[in-house]
Amino acid sequence: MNISLVSFGIAFVAGLASFLSPCMLPLVPIYLTQLVGQSVSRSTERVGPTRFTTFLHSIMFVLGFTTAFVALGATASTLGSLLSAYQFQLRQIGGILLVIIGLHLVGILKLPLYSKLRTSPLDTGLEQEYTCSMNVLNSLRKV
Repeated sequence: MNISLVSFGIAFVAGLASFLSPCMLPLVPIYLTQLVGQSVSRSTERVGPTRFTTFLHSIMFVLGFTTAFVALGATASTLGSLLSAYQFQLRQIGGILLVIIGLHLVGILKLPLYSKLRTSPLDTGLEQEYTCSMNVLNSLRKV
């Protein structure tokens, strides 16, 4: 068996897996709507080659998403490299903020800013139990 055929097969399976991933799957209806909407509107007019126009729209759609995600990735990596020198201080500040917000959620510390913004999923007075159970379930999910 030729090694290039194996490479193409692995690339195809990897592309299919990334297409079916939870991050990409919500984009499928948008993509299909874009393609079907363009081809339906063009098919009633009977002007020009419909397949070529649909292909052009799909290429522009993919290029638009690619540009947006590359720009976001480049921005995040640039920001990360700029902040890497302050990594220890940022971890300390993040840990302190996490403890303060946790104390507020438990009810030991009252923060006026968070009290105004607080929206509870339960109006029964069981906010602490709800928060605790959600944190326990979330930590078990990661194990």
